[in-house]
Amino acid sequence: MATTNTYPFENRYKTYRILNYGKPYSNYKTYNISYHPENKTNILAIYIDNQTCNNIPTNKALLSASNVNENTALLSTKLLKKYFVEIHYTLEENKPKLEYIMTETDINELISKYDFGIKL
Repeated sequence: MATTNTYPFENRYKTYRILNYGKPYSNYKTYNISYHPENKTNILAIYIDNQTCNNIPTNKALLSASNVNENTALLSTKLLKKYFVEIHYTLEENKPKLEYIMTETDINELISKYDFGIKL
């Protein structure tokens, strides 16, 4: 199996490496699914950060919505915990890694597809 030379979350955590003498950021969970029968898109692994990302900007267009239900929905989604997620593909797939910000529910749906159960 081919591997990539990149670390998960490497662009986001360069400061961590500077402050910790070159150690890569390691506060994440790894789900290796390269050999899973449901893996039809040649995903190598899914990485999920253990720290929530609380500084995600909100969409100002949604804040100005006049519908009360839309404002309530926006507030409830803002209270959900969000995490950085990276999906790395095998070298044969020749795809760049994908970076997402996902809620706990979305993450659990993603990894339950590969029989890992509930993450959070």
